[in-house]
Amino acid sequence: MVKVSFLPLMSIVLLLLVISERPAEAYIDPGTASYVFQVIAGAILGGVFLLRTYWTRVLTTVRALVSRDAAPRS
Repeated sequence: MVKVSFLPLMSIVLLLLVISERPAEAYIDPGTASYVFQVIAGAILGGVFLLRTYWTRVLTTVRALVSRDAAPRS
């Protein structure tokens, strides 16, 4: 049995799909546009929340390490 690598096969399939593209005769209704906007806004706000959460944890950890090193040793 011949073993075919996955990546070249998927590259060929993707290339064929791009080449055989046809124009779509459709529209995006306002409900769909609103949904897409909500998804993008949610992703941005979620990313900001995630960064804020982890940034606080990093700063807290660094401050704890610095204050422990700065304490006088007996």
